[in-house]
Amino acid sequence: MRQPVQNISAVLLILLLGITSCSTKKNTFVNRAYHNTTSRYNGYFYSKESLKEGYVMIKTEHKDDFEEILPIYIITETGEEADKVVSQMDRSISKSTNVIKYHSMKIENKERCRWIDDNYMAVAKANFYKREYAEADRIFEFVTREFKPLPTKYDAQFWLSRTYIEEGKLDEAGLLLSAAAQDKDMPPKKLGEFHKAYAHYYIQRENYTLAADQLLKAIPYEKKKRNRNRLNFILAQLYQRAGKPNDAIRYFEMVAQKSNDYAMVFNSRIYQATNVQNKVSGYKVKEDLMKMLKDDKNIEFQDQIYYALGEISMKERKPKEGLDYYKKSAEVSTTNVKQKSRSFLRVAKYYFDQKLYSPAQVFYDSAVTVLPPNFPEAEQIKLTSANLNELVAELNTVTEQDSLLALSALSPKDLDKRLTEITRDLQKQADDAAALQAVKESIVTIPKSPSSGSAAPGAFYFYNDAAKNTGIADFKKKWGGRKLEDNWRRKNKIQADGGNGGFDDPTTPDSSSAIASNSGVVIRKDDLKKNIPVTTDDINAAHNKIIESLYASGNIYKEKFRDNENAIEAFANLVQRYDTSRYEATAYYQLYRLYLQKENTKKDGSFFSLDTKSSSAYYRDLILTEYPGSEFARLVENPEYLKNAAANVKSDMADYARVYQLYKQASYTDALMAADSLIIERPASPISAKFFFLKSRIQAELHNVDGMVSVLTAITVKFPKTQESAEAQRILDILKTKMPAAGMGTDSTKAKTPADSLATTPVALSADFKADEASEHYMGIVFPSGVDQTGFKPAITTFNTANFNSLNLTATSTFIDNDNQLIIVKAFPNKTEAMNYYKSFMADKKTLKLITGKPETKVFVITVENFITLFKQKKVLDYMNFFNEKYLK
Repeated sequence: MRQPVQNISAVLLILLLGITSCSTKKNTFVNRAYHNTTSRYNGYFYSKESLKEGYVMIKTEHKDDFEEILPIYIITETGEEADKVVSQMDRSISKSTNVIKYHSMKIENKERCRWIDDNYMAVAKANFYKREYAEADRIFEFVTREFKPLPTKYDAQFWLSRTYIEEGKLDEAGLLLSAAAQDKDMPPKKLGEFHKAYAHYYIQRENYTLAADQLLKAIPYEKKKRNRNRLNFILAQLYQRAGKPNDAIRYFEMVAQKSNDYAMVFNSRIYQATNVQNKVSGYKVKEDLMKMLKDDKNIEFQDQIYYALGEISMKERKPKEGLDYYKKSAEVSTTNVKQKSRSFLRVAKYYFDQKLYSPAQVFYDSAVTVLPPNFPEAEQIKLTSANLNELVAELNTVTEQDSLLALSALSPKDLDKRLTEITRDLQKQADDAAALQAVKESIVTIPKSPSSGSAAPGAFYFYNDAAKNTGIADFKKKWGGRKLEDNWRRKNKIQADGGNGGFDDPTTPDSSSAIASNSGVVIRKDDLKKNIPVTTDDINAAHNKIIESLYASGNIYKEKFRDNENAIEAFANLVQRYDTSRYEATAYYQLYRLYLQKENTKKDGSFFSLDTKSSSAYYRDLILTEYPGSEFARLVENPEYLKNAAANVKSDMADYARVYQLYKQASYTDALMAADSLIIERPASPISAKFFFLKSRIQAELHNVDGMVSVLTAITVKFPKTQESAEAQRILDILKTKMPAAGMGTDSTKAKTPADSLATTPVALSADFKADEASEHYMGIVFPSGVDQTGFKPAITTFNTANFNSLNLTATSTFIDNDNQLIIVKAFPNKTEAMNYYKSFMADKKTLKLITGKPETKVFVITVENFITLFKQKKVLDYMNFFNEKYLK
């Protein structure tokens, strides 16, 4: 009977002890034992398990990118990754929060439950993996303050530094770790995590040398072999980035020998290959890589192996072999688009560094096609590709138009023969492209041609993508995969024309216009012929395209690629071929600046050229001689001209405001005098049009309609394509119908210009020009600056050769002022010889139509002395009166 009573008493005693020990305010052994036991086994254990479960999921989802430095810590890198483990992390937070809530024993400002700090850390870590960094920050900082005497403080510091790094607070992370480094009380067992955290920080700073130093200190503390191998691999990568290839090879070799992770071993071998520095090591690694190629386990890694072989070949200074390996790498790469991009880029950058821009464009274009969005320097790669596309398009235009012009110069018989050859060659390209494509697994393994899109049947044959790529799909359907070899068409071909299918006979039906096709593409001579320029206008248009492309390519070389040598070649080619183009002055100035830069770079005097044209002085003299008074001449004479011009604009605007204020105050006479003063004193001001327009408004207020009309007309002539010109023309159009008294009524079709008035009103001859029949003469042609003079000088040269070849005449071009261009034909010994030439020139209808058919064109004969006066004073109309009076009457 006593036994049941004793059992009941024991149960009651246990219940009593449990009830009394639940208190978190009593610092007794029983209370501490109860809360420590419950916190550890009933709370923290399950919290830690949930945290571990989530972390295992994160590690499982993570895929190492061996082309980048492997992360020391594997974490959730995106919100999507964090969402996948949110339930595990929330469970951990819930369990540990309950432990803290119900079992914390903070008595006399000290925590008596030994597992509370661990539960705080679990909550903070779970928030970290959820990417709730602000909350993680708060809790880690709390732990470092609240549990200073405990080793947990150091764990919180290291995790806090990682949180700062994820938030982009690198400076805060650095200060925190630097302070920890000064802490002499740090327990030895915490040193491994400290050095790892510091290495992680330096990697983010891209200070790979210091990162390697810290990681080297951390590795001995790592107990797990797998983790040690990973850290050794990262250390090797850091040595590679720090420019220590021998150290990198040593640690990659260590990983390759000790690791059981095949991907780690494989990539260690690949990295060893890319770090070899001498032929002996390279030869050994090459042998290993060749063996790896034959191993079936490495089929999916062949692209990386070929890439590594390419790196070795480049270091052995075998670029052709290296390029072949890179291309093979891109060809066999099917799923690893990042490696495919790297292979294409390696070829592209080699060609780019060699200034072989056309092949560089092809491979940059191919790289961009498969470039993953997170690829390093993706935006810069795309920009370079776009710039190359722009350049190659211009270069192709020059090649295309030159080829077309060469064809246009052939006789009909020779042209037909040449087109037949081109048609056959082009058809063979199309067939060969189809055959090659049939044995490729992916079209992107073949770099695209410089032009994009499919060309129409009549497109120029050199860049006809249709001729190269169209019909590939049809070919596959019809012929299937074929081995790339000679006479591949001889199997299962359609029998026709005596059994040969027409495939090997170039004289198939209608071969004069088309060649037999096996690729689905038919190339016809008639289509090619459509692009050949025939008329004078077509030929001039072709030359204009060349001019524009030469100038554009020069600018691309200079501004986008900093390739001064090719820029010089492009601009020099332009002025040598087309010395009357509208870009002549600009090209001269570009050449002046490019050679000046070249000379200044070689301050030691090492720059030297026997060619007198290869110097800044040569182009400086050309600018000053042929374009005196131009903005380019001002820039050559005074490099500070642009700065001064900016200051002048500010000054001109201030003076304009002063005159405008007089106008607003109705002080019209003073305003008119001030406006005239500005127009006379500052003819080259960038706001000259505003001076003129304000003067026209003043004339209107003074009721001087004729004066207003004269000024408005001058604006339309001197400042075309400006707002002031458009407004001036609008007012003139109104005056035509509203104010016939101004000489602009319905009887006249247009406003009278100063030239019209000069032609109808007797004007006294200028005393500045002197008649001298015996002195040397020139013939001059003046026309507005906006006129395209392309073709003028070639036409004059043709005329001179045909009619005055014995005189050895030359034609040069220049500007008289900002509004007028001038071509000078020189030199004639006297007035008689000059006028004989002038009369013959004016009688040549073909040349005359090309040149004098332009608006405002003036042709005259002039002595050398009078030409100097004309050039200084810019009085073209005054000289035309002199010429009419002294030479034509």
